[in-house]
Amino acid sequence: MCKDYSVALNTGESTSYGNDEKRYVFTVTSTSDADCDGVSDSSDNCSLTPNGQVKGICTSGRIGEPRRSDESCDPYGGGVCSMNQEDTRPDVHNDCGDVCECEGDLNGDGQVQGLDTIIYKAGYPRSYYLNEPCAVCIGGSNDGVKCLTDAECPGGDCGQNPTNPCIGDLNCDMEVGGLDTIIYKDDYPRTEYLGEPCPPCSRVNYPCSYPE
Repeated sequence: MCKDYSVALNTGESTSYGNDEKRYVFTVTSTSDADCDGVSDSSDNCSLTPNGQVKGICTSGRIGEPRRSDESCDPYGGGVCSMNQEDTRPDVHNDCGDVCECEGDLNGDGQVQGLDTIIYKAGYPRSYYLNEPCAVCIGGSNDGVKCLTDAECPGGDCGQNPTNPCIGDLNCDMEVGGLDTIIYKDDYPRTEYLGEPCPPCSRVNYPCSYPE
């Protein structure tokens, strides 16, 4: 547990010793910072995983390792160290940083375990080309027809299938396939008892927005 401290200096004239004397009053306040990344818990979108200006986590390269620069995540290039509270996954803003995103929580219980695996397998695979689309036309003359772009939906929009959403599309590429399985396996298992609780950002509540 770390503490972030802020110091305020107030000046004023002392009445005890005349106006030639100054008194200095320092006000010190502190806030909790559980992951010691320089962002107080009350403002941190990953309060238990560092992703602030003091310390971050590699999201590319040496994934999961605590580092302080992109170069230290991969000295050969391509490394990414999350040190700015990045929130890019899924493709909708959900107030959970990328480094602690709980993408495998498919039933909204704050964990990634057996029930989520059952849900994931039940919706695998899905693809436009398998006639199990993640996106369909909503409204217009092609309402309910599979789509990949808005252009295929005259008078309507191409969007997440409202009757059978693709919550297993963890990388928001409009299908549930091998890349999603890699992401899911990387997230499994996660529970409070294992010391890896999920923040309140279940994929059930934040499905991908289509099309990209």
